[in-house]
Amino acid sequence: VSPRGAGNRASGEAAVRALPSVEEVRRLRTARQGTLRGCEPQRCWATPRSAEPSSEKLGTTPVMTRYFRVLPAPPNSSRSLMVSRKGQNRDTGGKQSADKFVKLAEDTSNSLQPDVNFINTFLKPEKLTRVEKRFKGRAVMEMMKLDKAIKETRTRLEPLVVETRQLLEEKDHVQKENQFFQEYLTKQTEESRQRTEKLWNYYLQQSMKIEQRKQELTSKYANKNSALKRELLEKENTLSNLNKQLEAMRDISQEIKKTHDETAAKKQAMLVQFVQDKALLEAQLSELEARQSGKKLTKELKSKNQALEKAAKQHVSELHSNINRQHQQLQKELPELVQKCHQLEDTHSQLKKKQQLLQQEQWYVECLRRGRHQLQERRNRCPNGQGSPKTTRNPALGTKSKVHPK
Repeated sequence: VSPRGAGNRASGEAAVRALPSVEEVRRLRTARQGTLRGCEPQRCWATPRSAEPSSEKLGTTPVMTRYFRVLPAPPNSSRSLMVSRKGQNRDTGGKQSADKFVKLAEDTSNSLQPDVNFINTFLKPEKLTRVEKRFKGRAVMEMMKLDKAIKETRTRLEPLVVETRQLLEEKDHVQKENQFFQEYLTKQTEESRQRTEKLWNYYLQQSMKIEQRKQELTSKYANKNSALKRELLEKENTLSNLNKQLEAMRDISQEIKKTHDETAAKKQAMLVQFVQDKALLEAQLSELEARQSGKKLTKELKSKNQALEKAAKQHVSELHSNINRQHQQLQKELPELVQKCHQLEDTHSQLKKKQQLLQQEQWYVECLRRGRHQLQERRNRCPNGQGSPKTTRNPALGTKSKVHPK
């Protein structure tokens, strides 16, 4: 046997040994056909190829099926398409093996001829012995058998080469589609990232604005609350002063009433005293007249009587004038005091109303603060917004404040 024929035989046997089993080929083809049937026109990863020769009829199996990884159609091709580095390395190795296989098939198809001249060169017919002739015959028989096996192998390899070329073309098509989808997904990912960054920047701006607005409202609320507290304190001081003045005016009105009563009593007492004195003087005069009946009064008695009458009249007139003067003065002062008392009462009622309004404002501010605090606690406690903040009823307008029971 020549070295060249031995080498071709060894390569043919290696190629036959490299062929996969029939069961493995059937399993891979069934999976690939099922994948192509489930492929929709919009989601198909590869175009359908022409009909392949049946491996069962030929008795051979495609070698390149072991180098391709059948990919099922993803649920969402626009989002779940990913090409891994491991798959790329495996595809590169498979492509190299397929190229070697095609080259080997082409070489064997071109050089599968029995080389009898090679045997004749080493084993010349005129110098052969009986054993050498027998060896030459056996070598020729082996060469013929090897030639027949090579032809059969070439017959089996031809459809495999065609199928391998089709698979390589399909693989190139799939790789191009994968590259297209990869570029599309990369573009979509970049756009999504940019949109996310824009939304995040917008959120940060809105958050900063809300925080600034919150600080402004907090400072404004604190200033207004302090101003309301100062105003409430001033109103309370004014109300206490007016209450004191009202109490003083009540004392003055009582004094005026008491003075009226005392003046009337004094007037009545002086009138009674005057009547008594007059009666006494009249009794004395009548007694003198009775004693000196028929006699003329002396000049001294007349002058004394006239002096007493004059003194009594003068005393009565002075008493009347004093009483009238005091009465007129009190009559003049009374309307002013009454008007002032009414003004104080009106002021007192207005201050009461203002106090109630201030209490209501204070209650409203306190409720607002508590409501915001409870709402903030509820948001921090349950971010999904479950539950509702508790509400407090508005107290009646006529109720008194707990801070100022007056």
